[in-house]
Amino acid sequence: METRCNGCLKAPYELSEYTELALYEGHPNALAAVQNEEGTYNPENGHFWCTLCYIKAEQPLGVAA
Repeated sequence: METRCNGCLKAPYELSEYTELALYEGHPNALAAVQNEEGTYNPENGHFWCTLCYIKAEQPLGVAA
């Protein structure tokens, strides 16, 4: 299972919002930032929505499918 945005298919380390979040919140890396801070993160399949894709998808409720 690879953790990727459900929309753009980018990994957390490819998205500056998560690399910056990791830095500012003290997470060891962008993946940990997504796993611990991202409300759309689905631990069952590793999917999440980055902010731009979340908005484009019309802000779906719950975790990413």
